[in-house]
Amino acid sequence: DIVEATPEYSKVTMPITENHKNGMGMAHGGAIFALADVAFGSAANAGKDCGVVSLNTTIEYLRPGRVSPLTAEAFVVRRGNHIMNYDVKIYDGSGDLIAKCVASGFQTDVPLPIRALRQMLYGPLPCAGAFLRLCLKKEVPLAEPTARGFHRKRLG
Repeated sequence: DIVEATPEYSKVTMPITENHKNGMGMAHGGAIFALADVAFGSAANAGKDCGVVSLNTTIEYLRPGRVSPLTAEAFVVRRGNHIMNYDVKIYDGSGDLIAKCVASGFQTDVPLPIRALRQMLYGPLPCAGAFLRLCLKKEVPLAEPTARGFHRKRLG
C-alpha cells in the first residue's frame, strides 16, 4: 500500500505473507527489493506528467525481515531535471532497519497513464502546465455531458 507519496518523500507498506517468504520463513530479498522500488517509484513519479524509470538501484540487506508488515520510506537526495536520487530505508514490523537502498532514476518523456488519457481525449498537449492553468481558470471544460456519459471537448 502507498501510504504517502510526494516528490520529496514516500512511505509504502507490505504484509509478509507466505508468498513473500523465503525457504527459511523470513521476508524474501526479492520482496524487500520490490517494496524499496515501489517506494522510490512512488516518490520519483509523484506529481509528474511523464514517467521516471530506474537507472540504478543498490540494496544492502542488514538483518532478516521477520515481523509483518514491512515498511519502506524513500527520501529525496537530489532532484535534477533529468536525474534524481533517493535513499530508501526498509523496516520490519518491529521497527528494525532490515535494508537500505540507494536508487537513481531518469525523467522520461513517456506520459504517465493520466497524461496519456488527457492526450487521447484532447490531442497533443504541448505543455501540461498551461493546459492545467486553462482548466483551473475554467476556460477549457474537460468534458461535456451527453446521453451516454461524457465526451471530450475539442481545444481550439
